[in-house]
Amino acid sequence: MKAIRYIPLLFIISFYIGCGGDEVEAPIPTISQNEEETEIFAEKNSSNEIETNTTDTNISSETIDIGEANISIVDEDNSTIEEEKKDTPVLIDEDIDYINTQFESIYFDFDRYSIKEEMLPIIEKNIQLLNSPQVSGKEVVIEGNCDEWGTDEYNYALGLKRAQVVKEALIADGVKEDRIRVISYGESNPVCLEQQDECWAKNRRVDFKLVK
Repeated sequence: MKAIRYIPLLFIISFYIGCGGDEVEAPIPTISQNEEETEIFAEKNSSNEIETNTTDTNISSETIDIGEANISIVDEDNSTIEEEKKDTPVLIDEDIDYINTQFESIYFDFDRYSIKEEMLPIIEKNIQLLNSPQVSGKEVVIEGNCDEWGTDEYNYALGLKRAQVVKEALIADGVKEDRIRVISYGESNPVCLEQQDECWAKNRRVDFKLVK
């Protein structure tokens, strides 16, 4: 009876020993050929372009030029659609006329061309307007003016000095020099014709005008 009892036990032990030598490998998942295989990579090259490539024929290839803000899109049928994004809107004459009304004049003391301290906030306001996106590329004329005291030649030179000192203030605050042009009208462009100090003070000024 004891021998009969050991036979099943030996059989079970032999079975496990025999199975121990076999390696069991986990099945490797496979990708069906019908599934979409996509490879996407981004690369920034020397011309500031980002290219997106894909092996899926249903996805179009795009090239974006960051520096120029130009976009080229190649569609499925290899046709190219080009779209240019402009940084600033095109200004019409009416827009420029309105913006010119927003500039404030810079006033000077009699026979002086140095900028008064109380004029500095006005210059800063005009600079902010010049640096705004809608007019950042436009040329501005700085116009120097004088009162009627003095000769025409003297007042022309004084008006030019006033315009020049304002130009230097604009450049110092970040306005590009090639956008600025100076001119002097001397005493020939008054805004007030009354023979009194208050009126003469209004004529001792520098005006800002955007070029159309």
